[in-house]
Amino acid sequence: MRLGCWACKARKVKCDERPNGCVNCERLRISCSQSPRGNGDGENDVIISEHEVDQGRQRTFRSCKLCRLSKVRCSGERPACLRCRSRCVACSYDAKEVPQWLSKARASSSVLRTRPSPASPHSRAASKDPDTSLDDVSQAERNGNVLLLVVCALGAKFYSARHNSQSHVADGIGLRAGNQWSCRAQQLLFTCLNNSSIETAMAAVLLHEHELRVGNYASAFMITGFAVRLSQGLQINIETSADSFRMTTEASSPSIRESRRRLMWSIYTMDAWVGSGVDELTLIRESNIHIRLPCNERDFILEQSVDQDNHQLIELGLSGPISPVFDVAAHFLRLVSIRRRVLRYVKHLDATAPPWAPESEYNTLHAECLDWRNLLPASLHFTRSAIHQRKMSTQHGALCFLHITYHQTMCDLTRIGMPELFRIRVNISFPPEQITFLRQVQDECFDNCMSISSIFRESLRHGMAGLADTWLCVVAHDVSRVLVYYATNYLGSPKRHDDVQLRPQIRGALQANVQALEKMAQIQALARPLVSVSWFSY
Repeated sequence: MRLGCWACKARKVKCDERPNGCVNCERLRISCSQSPRGNGDGENDVIISEHEVDQGRQRTFRSCKLCRLSKVRCSGERPACLRCRSRCVACSYDAKEVPQWLSKARASSSVLRTRPSPASPHSRAASKDPDTSLDDVSQAERNGNVLLLVVCALGAKFYSARHNSQSHVADGIGLRAGNQWSCRAQQLLFTCLNNSSIETAMAAVLLHEHELRVGNYASAFMITGFAVRLSQGLQINIETSADSFRMTTEASSPSIRESRRRLMWSIYTMDAWVGSGVDELTLIRESNIHIRLPCNERDFILEQSVDQDNHQLIELGLSGPISPVFDVAAHFLRLVSIRRRVLRYVKHLDATAPPWAPESEYNTLHAECLDWRNLLPASLHFTRSAIHQRKMSTQHGALCFLHITYHQTMCDLTRIGMPELFRIRVNISFPPEQITFLRQVQDECFDNCMSISSIFRESLRHGMAGLADTWLCVVAHDVSRVLVYYATNYLGSPKRHDDVQLRPQIRGALQANVQALEKMAQIQALARPLVSVSWFSY
């Protein structure tokens, strides 16, 4: 199959397809970018840098009027060529400096330079300097950078969701965008086990996110274990000095240390979500994490050190008192720790005291959840002012997810009052004298589900950021089930069902859940089948 280079295609002339640059491009002294053959995987791309061409005589694409009338060579300099300057005459051009066909060829060549080719052969690792731009590294280095490939794979899906039409979303085109980069990244991830690094662990976290998003749940499950072992091998679960790691002065900066902490906490959160309270699936023990909680986002961006100034306020791990320097991430991790114990409690109801007992584990966890919410600073409350403040710092999605996680944790704790709806290994038999307690638990589960629906309704007003997490589609589906089950079985307090506004409120909440699932279907494979199920409930 003969395609020719980009320049010859733009000029609509025959190209000899010479591997090291065609004759036409060599004569015009321009870069020759061979168009890909066959399946378009970029494996045969040949790019000749303009610096490799002889710079002794530049190609002139447009001559001035006087030189063209005199039929002599024009230097093409702007605003006046060399010949007109020497003759002290006015020099003028009647066309653009670069012809249209060359602009098209250079545009195609620039796309080819910035496109990582997932099918190209293995290459050396990319530059570790974070300030190095993509234009400063070769294409082979970009193709071998596993972290860059995963970022491109995830970014392609969000870019496609933003620019594609609704028909493309229904066809699943957006979810397929960037999959070739993720496949290439997965190959590199498991072929470089002997050269593991912080970048490898970062790529594993992002690849887990990608696999969940496209529906490869078995792959995401295995990558979780791989990421946990990487964190243990790299010892990022231990707070150490720069000397113990033999870091350079630049590598031991506050931002680098904070990045290592945030990477470890990301792996901890990933393991907590995969474990879901099952001891056999949970690989990380909180007692083995000896690092500080993430600092304030502003301090992290400005690279301000909080290690010495607030050393007395910051405790290692999740057990210390909360500090004023903590922000969304730290409060979220405290909530994740409570959520782990909530899920474990629900799965081991046969080994605990009855929930209505004063000293039961249910009351202890319930009090911890309420204390967590009461200790939230005013800047993290779910209010309009807090949402707009966080939106200015691109953190409104994190604020929405923080409160959804809290309400869903409360739902998971109080779902013991709806054993027929959820899969609980050992159901609790509530005696007749505890009917008031049972109705209270059911009402609380319903109220938290209504709060989640209101957060979804507010998130829809602010774009995709508040609905980006892969877990939210499951939350929206479970919330819809609870609302329908509560209304159809007349659970909870009888006085609530006497209210004529209850059914319209439930319908409005179900509508918000369905709209959120439709929005999430653009970037999550699991949301698409849940949309039809939720529409049936609605």
